Amino acid sequence: ALPISALKRVAGVVTNKEIQDHVELILAAMRNPEVEIESALDALLYTRFMNTIDPASLALVIPVIARGLTERSPEHKGKASQIVGSIAVLVADPRSLVPYSEDLLRRLQQVVQDPQNDVRSTSSKAIASLTKALGGTFLELAYDWCFTLLGRATTSAEKGGAAQTLI
Repeated sequence: ALPISALKRVAGVVTNKEIQDHVELILAAMRNPEVEIESALDALLYTRFMNTIDPASLALVIPVIARGLTERSPEHKGKASQIVGSIAVLVADPRSLVPYSEDLLRRLQQVVQDPQNDVRSTSSKAIASLTKALGGTFLELAYDWCFTLLGRATTSAEKGGAAQTLI
C-alpha cells in the first residue's frame, strides 16, 4: 500500500470534482479500512458523477474498491462491484483502467462466486462493464475464465456466477 503522503499528492492532481469532494473519506478508508471502508464505498456508490474519471482519480479510488471486493461482507462486495461497473463507463480513457484490470478481474471473479445471488449478479455486471470498456484480450480472459469455471464448478454459486457473467 502506498503511504498516505503519496496518496495525498495523487489527490492533489485529481481533476474529477466528485472524487475531490470525497478525498478525505477515501484516505480515511485507506488508513483505517475496518472502520471506514463502508463510508467510502457508500460515498462513491451514491455520488452522482457528472464528470469523467481521470487516471489520478482511479489511482485514489481503486485501492478502496479492491478492498471492498475482498471484504467478508456481501454488502461491501456488492457495493464495490457496482462501483467498478460505473467507473468502467465513466473513465475518460478506458486505457487508464489497464493497470488495474487484471487485479479487478481476479477480485470480481471471486465475488461472482458468492453464495448470494444479488452479489453474483452485481459482480457479473461489473465484469461485463470492464470487458466492454477494455475489449480485446481482456474480453478473451473473462470468457475463458467463465468457461473454465463452468467446466470445474462444484457448487451452484460457482455455476451461477459463471453463467451470469456469460450472459
